[in-house]
Amino acid sequence: MEPPTLSAGGWRKKEVYAPTNKANPLLFALALAFVVGYKIGQTETAPLVASHLVTAITSAISGVGPRDVTSSELLGRYAIERRKMELELMEEFGDWYGQIFDPVRLEGVFASGMASRDRLIRRIMIKVAEARVAEMTAAITSTDENTKFASTFIWATAGDSAAAGHGNLFDQSYTAVMVRTVHEAFASLGVDFQAKNYAHGGYTSGPELALCMEAIYGPDLDVLTYDFSLTEGADDDVHRSALWGNRAGVHPTAPILFLMGSRQERRWTEFLRHEDMGLGAILMDRNGIQDIRQRLPDSNQVENPEEELPDALRFYLCGETIEGVKSCNDMLRYNMCEATVMGELCTVHKYKTDTCEGNVRFQETWHPGWKDHNLKGRLLGHYILDLLEEALIQLDEYRSPEPGAEVALDDRSWTGILDYLYTETGADVATFLQSTPSFDSWPSDDDKSTLLEVGPSVLFRKPAICHTALLPAQTRYDGIMTTSGKRMDPKDGFQEGDRKQLIAPPDDGILPLAYDANDRQTCPALEIDHKDFFLVKEGWGFLGQVVPNQAEIRAFDRGTRREGLVMVCLKICPNNRCPDESVGFGLIKRNRGKLFITIDGKPVTTIKKLEGCHFMGGEHGLKWSGQAGTGAHDVRFRITDPALEALELSISSIVVF
Repeated sequence: MEPPTLSAGGWRKKEVYAPTNKANPLLFALALAFVVGYKIGQTETAPLVASHLVTAITSAISGVGPRDVTSSELLGRYAIERRKMELELMEEFGDWYGQIFDPVRLEGVFASGMASRDRLIRRIMIKVAEARVAEMTAAITSTDENTKFASTFIWATAGDSAAAGHGNLFDQSYTAVMVRTVHEAFASLGVDFQAKNYAHGGYTSGPELALCMEAIYGPDLDVLTYDFSLTEGADDDVHRSALWGNRAGVHPTAPILFLMGSRQERRWTEFLRHEDMGLGAILMDRNGIQDIRQRLPDSNQVENPEEELPDALRFYLCGETIEGVKSCNDMLRYNMCEATVMGELCTVHKYKTDTCEGNVRFQETWHPGWKDHNLKGRLLGHYILDLLEEALIQLDEYRSPEPGAEVALDDRSWTGILDYLYTETGADVATFLQSTPSFDSWPSDDDKSTLLEVGPSVLFRKPAICHTALLPAQTRYDGIMTTSGKRMDPKDGFQEGDRKQLIAPPDDGILPLAYDANDRQTCPALEIDHKDFFLVKEGWGFLGQVVPNQAEIRAFDRGTRREGLVMVCLKICPNNRCPDESVGFGLIKRNRGKLFITIDGKPVTTIKKLEGCHFMGGEHGLKWSGQAGTGAHDVRFRITDPALEALELSISSIVVF
């Protein structure tokens, strides 16, 4: 069974496979008393889940084959893993477990319209049903030593340095904590829950990241987080939210949008507009998290916190500070300052990076420490587990509907259910594609002028292929941008490019991929986001690249007509302060003879700015003919400085429409 292929923004075909290792049904009998003791009285669905455990055990022992797993057995598997995780959380947070995971308070943390919640639950149901269909058809085999999953749920975190976990070990970020919270419950159902923390320190959500969404975060996404609280704190940035939501809608799998913000922000209102268009939008409200924080123990008031408080809460709250930080009126510190007296104990214990030798950078007041990431990740994981339970209950109702059920399927097999879920999702995608994007909130007149010349429908909705040097980026880990074709994990190594300080002039005329050694830390357990770039230096002659390359065409081309637009984004500099040798596109207009750009052999004569990126224009405006057959463009750059200054141009991404 394969998902149907829809138009742009729809589902893409995936290989569905299944493991051969099966759970022992007697496990359910041994765990029954243990699990039911937890479930009864915990939630309103507890008696239902407990009764399904009994049914699951009876069915398993009576000989129901592993290829025909009942929905009751799935609920049983889930309940066992959920119980294990709840016990882990009880031990981790001690007496404050109930304060943190109180259902009433959690309503203040997570918000969404009913349609968005249903769409996220449907995503989970699809993954579970895919696993069941794959296991029934036994598309592949595997061994215990090399376990494979029948289906994959993919979460990607997009955001700034706080989301990336700067100052902490990479595995301490809230994204990593969330995965550890939910993975085993999903795995028990044949679903591999993966989460990619692909946040980029110092970046806003657009236009570069939004237009490079598929290349950076990957072509297969179920949830895409939007966490730019440091770089997009003001409501004036809501136009980027509009661009982000629209680009997500035309992403091949139209992921659910998960906003980290607050109900009071205009950004959340913008995301809710996308819910009306057919997308899913969920909010994790920082004010709701703060309400929970304030109910946690004040380490300043505890006589012996080393013995009386659990590690996850010890030196987390000190007086009115969280991890030794309080609100202030200092924009250079993102309005978060160190409380030197009241928060001293918490400041000292904010980070836990002892496993890294030497200096660890980015341990700033505005970056959350490991305990704040841990709390946030646990809350997210708890929420996802609740949705997983709802998904399993809904699947059980599809399989065994009660009289008068809201949805009564003619085909109640796993294949029939999966077809129904695909159809529902396809209808949402169609609704989005028929909607009209809004761009009236774009603040700058110059940017709005560029937007009007490019065309709002092009920028917001038309397919774009991005050739990016940024890390993290799926296109680099998969060997697409470099055309190596080697799939690598961020921690296992990949083609890094050349060190800027040692790079030699290229002799092949190809834009070299470069990195600044000062951008890397010595400890490999820290952040993975780096501002790599394509480098052009004075005296190197014309350097260029055909964009998209053949690997990018195979991976990202959607078979639609190209618009002939080329956009170039330059590497951002810390605090917007670039070194003296760096040049921008101003040189192409103000100082003849310094910066030359050609596209398809013709000179670029005008530049149209859109925030940090620029559309290239020539004698016929912004449109370029491209290469016959592929629509790719040969983009080349040269710096020629009569004064022989050591000038250089650093390019982070080239985007073609």
